[in-house]
Amino acid sequence: MKKFLFAIMAIAALFSFAACNDTETYKDLRDRELDSISSFLRHENVKVISEEEFKSRWEKKQKDNSVVLTDTSKNNNEYVLFNSNGIYMQVLEMGCGDYIKMGETTDVLVRFSEYNLNTAAEMSLKSLQLSNNLKQYSFYTDKMTVTNNSGTFTGTFDVNSSLMVATYNKNYSGGYSGTVPSGWLVPFSWVKIGRGNAEGERIAHVRLVVPHTYGTTSASGSVYACLYDLTLQRGR
Repeated sequence: MKKFLFAIMAIAALFSFAACNDTETYKDLRDRELDSISSFLRHENVKVISEEEFKSRWEKKQKDNSVVLTDTSKNNNEYVLFNSNGIYMQVLEMGCGDYIKMGETTDVLVRFSEYNLNTAAEMSLKSLQLSNNLKQYSFYTDKMTVTNNSGTFTGTFDVNSSLMVATYNKNYSGGYSGTVPSGWLVPFSWVKIGRGNAEGERIAHVRLVVPHTYGTTSASGSVYACLYDLTLQRGR
């Protein structure tokens, strides 16, 4: 029953754009998406850093943990822009434990909040589209099985424990697909995936601005970008 309700929510999100899609071209929709990303960056006073700067910081951090990948201190709000895909990423916590090694497959537990940037000029509760941090959905911990294939990451959701699957991934045969939005896989090259502990080790925490081409089936079909706030923890 819950999966049916979430599927209805996703369908409603698609229909919310239907009237526009009847008259707007793909270019119109894409321009609106780009405008929404720009509005978010302006409103949040985001300072965009280059991939080259980010990679340089990441390499230094391997030897000096005091190095900050993206500065989120007072009056700073840095995101790195990956030019190849148009995804912006902010690393709030690099994480504990270790990176997912080449050839390794592991389970990753995700807590997330999803904000539709096309429906709000600012990140607020009004633009919150989906979250397993909300009390009514907290029984969901979205679990992904992630594999490092020579530096390229692939992932699938557990279809029985994922709010993302229940909302977006119902297929034509009535079953559910474990497809992970490819934008969600970007952080794994840069953050460690551990368990965290009472001694202060923190799990990875990132924010992503994901264009429709790297987002959910709903985002792809209706051409909108999302902001994701994700925590990533290694499964047992």
